[in-house]
Amino acid sequence: MNGSFSIPLVPYPLDAFLVLVRDVGYEVRHNVQVPDALVGMALINAISMACQGLIDVKLPTGQVRPVSQNVLLIAESGERKSTVDALLLAPFREADKKAVVSYGSKLEEYQAELDGWKSKNKGMHRAIAAAESKGLSTSELFEKLLYHAKLKPKPPRLRYFLRQDITPKAIMEALQGDGESIAISTDEGQILFKSAAMAHLGLLNRLWDSPEVLPLDRAGKEQILAMNPRVSVSIMTQEAVLKEYLDKRGSVAKGSGHWARYLVGWPVSTMGYRLVNPNE
Repeated sequence: MNGSFSIPLVPYPLDAFLVLVRDVGYEVRHNVQVPDALVGMALINAISMACQGLIDVKLPTGQVRPVSQNVLLIAESGERKSTVDALLLAPFREADKKAVVSYGSKLEEYQAELDGWKSKNKGMHRAIAAAESKGLSTSELFEKLLYHAKLKPKPPRLRYFLRQDITPKAIMEALQGDGESIAISTDEGQILFKSAAMAHLGLLNRLWDSPEVLPLDRAGKEQILAMNPRVSVSIMTQEAVLKEYLDKRGSVAKGSGHWARYLVGWPVSTMGYRLVNPNE
């Protein structure tokens, strides 16, 4: 004995997931040959993203809380983070693509409706001007104009789920309304660490708590209200990238309680231990 000791490595408990999720985890681990923890945390991220806009949970304390989850996974280049991310988040990306296509169609419909509304609006103004020039009563015409103003078409909103390099204003705009849900997710941590969002940790902390009402005042514009927002954050990053961020803003992230809101994983690498099976 030389006085040194080592902590035995405990496998990530993939078998603790429910059967359907567990089997998916086993399949991803087998096919991609990545660490258990990478698969497990990616599964947790995907599950929380899918559920956060649909359900809340009641804690033993009686508190009702969202199921949003923040995860931070540290793994070097070559650990196949992007591959796992692409596999498990494919349904979200497909839904986002459909949302973009649908938004394009709705935008065309909105423009046609707006053109018709503007044409009728001009006609009503001309009718009022003509009545005034003849000294006629315009009260009934004004009532019709006011009613017409309420019928002005509202522009469609592009609602999509996965976000990456995003500003605090864009976050609030995405969450405007009641119970809107987004995920700030990246398999390249450097992008998110350098984003405006990570410079406003107070906002991310508040969103993790899912307040009943979160306002954003804008000078000369209508206030944005996000009610019961649902936001999860997933960061896959390399050690050097994380260290650079911690050297610059680590004390703020820790002092604000931001890191306390994350599940953190740093699995042992599988590089150099992957086997090739020619029969598969």
